[in-house]
Amino acid sequence: MKVRLHREAVADIEGIAAYLAELNAAAAARFIAELEDKVMGLSTMAHAFPFLQGYEPQGIRKRIHGRYRILYRITGSGHVEVVRVLHTARDLVTAFLDRPL
Repeated sequence: MKVRLHREAVADIEGIAAYLAELNAAAAARFIAELEDKVMGLSTMAHAFPFLQGYEPQGIRKRIHGRYRILYRITGSGHVEVVRVLHTARDLVTAFLDRPL
């Protein structure tokens, strides 16, 4: 399956990178590379991860990397659409109100 990142997911990753780079640029670069590998790995294992509780009707699934949730759905055309990448402590209702699906 082809993986596509929604603009909100791209903004999330850029924000994570900027925040982590303030703390340790080298560690941030490694973490972002690992995160991107996990995102792209969804191309072969998108069905392996569970649905996000409360978001089953929208088809949202989650893959965890460190303290971050990679939130995605499988489209009708068979693509993986990454919709958000959020810290696990982040309130999902608020996050989706800020940037609805």
